[in-house]
Amino acid sequence: MLECAEKESLVGGTVLEVGKQHSREVAAFNDPGPDRNPGVGTATSNASEGDRMVWNWLADDNIWTARNN
Repeated sequence: MLECAEKESLVGGTVLEVGKQHSREVAAFNDPGPDRNPGVGTATSNASEGDRMVWNWLADDNIWTARNN
């Protein structure tokens, strides 16, 4: 967030990819995508576990069911 305030080149609508000790502007077209190195902090080395957790949360009626208080 501080980088957005300090850099004049980051105008409204700029998309930043932020990782561990790393950030970069994401281009609207022909962007190469995130660095897949887990040390950069924009990718995970255990993606299948994260996918499983998210799908379990989405299927959990206790989280997503409307409640009458």
